[in-house]
Amino acid sequence: EFIVECKPDHIKDKAGIQGTGIKVVCNFAKVGITAEHIRYQYQVDFSPPIESKKLRLGLVYDQQAILGTPILFDGMQLFLPRKLPEEETRIVAHLKNREPGEDKVTIIIKLVVELPYNSPTIMQLYNVLMHKQMKHLGYQLIGRNFFNPSAGINIPQHRIDVMPGVLTSIRELDGGVLLMIDILHKVIRNTTAFDIMNDLYRNQRERFNDACLKELVGCIVMTNYNNKTYTIGDINFNENPASTFPKRDGSSISYVEYYKQHYNLTIQPLNQPLLVVKPSKQDIKAGRVENIQLIPSLCHMSGLSETMKADFQIRKDLDAHTKLNPTKRNEKLSQFLNILHSNKEVNEDLVKWDLKVDQGLYRIPARVLPQEVVASWPVGDVKKHTVWDFDAKAADWGSGFRNRRMIQSIRLSSWVIVHSDRNKNEAEMFISNARQVSRNLGMMIEDPLRINIPRDDVNSYLTAIKTHLQRTPNLQMVVCMLPNNRKDRYDAIKKLLCIDSPVPSQCILQKHYRKNALSVATKVVVQMNCKLGGEVWGVDIPIKSGLMFVGYDSYHDSSSKGRSVGAVVASMNSSCTRWYSRCCFQHNHQELLDGLRVCVQAALNNYLKINGILPQKIIFYRDGVGDGQLMVVKDHELKPVLECVKQVGGIDYSPQIGFIVVKKRVNARFLKLSNGNGNGGNNNNLENPPPGTVIDHSVTQPELYDFFLVSQSVRQGTVSPTHYNVLQEDLKLKPDHIQRLTYKLTHMYYNWPGTIRVPAPCQYAHKLAFLVGQSLHMAPDEKLSDWLFYL
Repeated sequence: EFIVECKPDHIKDKAGIQGTGIKVVCNFAKVGITAEHIRYQYQVDFSPPIESKKLRLGLVYDQQAILGTPILFDGMQLFLPRKLPEEETRIVAHLKNREPGEDKVTIIIKLVVELPYNSPTIMQLYNVLMHKQMKHLGYQLIGRNFFNPSAGINIPQHRIDVMPGVLTSIRELDGGVLLMIDILHKVIRNTTAFDIMNDLYRNQRERFNDACLKELVGCIVMTNYNNKTYTIGDINFNENPASTFPKRDGSSISYVEYYKQHYNLTIQPLNQPLLVVKPSKQDIKAGRVENIQLIPSLCHMSGLSETMKADFQIRKDLDAHTKLNPTKRNEKLSQFLNILHSNKEVNEDLVKWDLKVDQGLYRIPARVLPQEVVASWPVGDVKKHTVWDFDAKAADWGSGFRNRRMIQSIRLSSWVIVHSDRNKNEAEMFISNARQVSRNLGMMIEDPLRINIPRDDVNSYLTAIKTHLQRTPNLQMVVCMLPNNRKDRYDAIKKLLCIDSPVPSQCILQKHYRKNALSVATKVVVQMNCKLGGEVWGVDIPIKSGLMFVGYDSYHDSSSKGRSVGAVVASMNSSCTRWYSRCCFQHNHQELLDGLRVCVQAALNNYLKINGILPQKIIFYRDGVGDGQLMVVKDHELKPVLECVKQVGGIDYSPQIGFIVVKKRVNARFLKLSNGNGNGGNNNNLENPPPGTVIDHSVTQPELYDFFLVSQSVRQGTVSPTHYNVLQEDLKLKPDHIQRLTYKLTHMYYNWPGTIRVPAPCQYAHKLAFLVGQSLHMAPDEKLSDWLFYL
């Protein structure tokens, strides 16, 4: 994945200086390469074309007598440490098990380019080389990553296996050429697709076909005969294992015969339908347009079902194997490096390519930013504000939260609570607890109207809510006590109260309220205050006026294939305690841009309405963008945003713009040495770096203005950093200022009394996009835009 220069022109040094120094171990190892050596890249074609990658690999590797050793071939590109005598080399090879006259294949090898040691393509060569070494170490390619089936861990009580794996990537970073190593796990259920079909047949025989399609389409399965993964696209109920399919020679063979001949497997029963795998975009590009059909009894389910994800005990037992603490992760990473260096075949291969990987993990200095002051209003006035004490290491101020006053509390005088006979007691308990905790929080909650419905079905809730909405035009809040998390009921309530009759709403699950009633009541009261336009806490934002933060995120609409929801959330005041939100729908990139323009313009107009002036500084945080999309965002998204800003303020309006891409899916991990003073530390006693840890050198990318920030604390496993990439920065802020502003915003998400992994506007945008994509499928009424109604 090549990255083009995306660094703002005026940035010369992206490293900050503020904070306390610590030493961290990274999941990287230094790679030594010889600068003088040139490599050669060749394009390989086959006549007639060969579809099977496995066959292409075998044909080329069989030609080492002609091509010499070593060679590296990924199925399309051939890399050699020497130049072949001719610009184009043709080799006639013979296919096994083919009829005479049909067994000849011409391999056409054309020189593409000579690669110096610092060429971006040379990294592709080294990554192909590493993939080859993974096979020497006993790892198998499953999907896109390598796993070790022989080291699988069985969890018998839940009928699942955990297969350990390793992800490797070599690339040139600010600290030189580095090998990144990450520990992966794949969950395989000891349940086949046929087992699920059997259960559905027993329980839903009348609608068996529909139930199968609903349960299995979209799921990933792994075939137990070759460990390949597939996504189920359909189910063929008209065929079974006794059905036949055409072979390449034109003859037909049944699935039963095929699996007996190729894998010595006997398929039972013969009346099971077939799973259909549709060709991917990559398959279609390669000319493979036919569907693949699989046998359900030979396909194990991959990953957890929704029911299993909701089971606390399953998650707990699984986390014990997959969530590695820093010390355990360090042991696994070091163990992999030791195995890499002790394997004879690996060493021989690396020596042939003049590649040397360090035996130890890379250690670098990092900084911990100063702890932020979380306080009640007015933030910045030390004499008047109330500071909320909290443990900086945990970055959590939830302890004693119910005894702290919020910045601005909205009086709740007109509200209803809807409940059934079954959860009447929980509803009464919530009313009592909510009124009790609200007093300490500084919020006045009056007694609500109780609506007791005879049944807890969807229509009963909707009818009760609609009836009261007609009677009370100034209703502030609707609270629903729900017996369970049935999606259709929740969706219907939210559609009614977010679209048809816009009123802030709060749904409470009965089972959640039975545990820690006061704690739950406190969190719900805070949410209700936010949904009414209240403000909870704040941090000191040094830029006191004219600054607006904007978060953007998207989420796939579950009701419409190919459609996504884009959500924009923008701050409306200098303390970032009030937010405005809008969303749009998109099927393609142009619709994304059009929707983004509308949302940003609406946010700017609302800012002008509230403050009497447009913002002079705007910082965008764009979530959900991979490294390979950076230039697309910079060229085709940033420019339209700047144009729409101009349209709102006119030709003379020219605010300073910052545009930062936020990336959560990163494989980099940082482990703090226990002494933290940079003098070594005990490898057997590592810990997670504290919230506020910044890494802005060595493992960052030379062509980007980027940094890693650990802003959150985790109770289990290794903390994941967030990667930030600054695409535009007109504000001329120092790297320290960008990093600290970003860290401050991770404190401002009102749904969690602590820091989170991304800046608050990103998380708010995600929550809104999720609600619309999962439940509403339409834009919420604009009357709710000034409130955090989606929490």
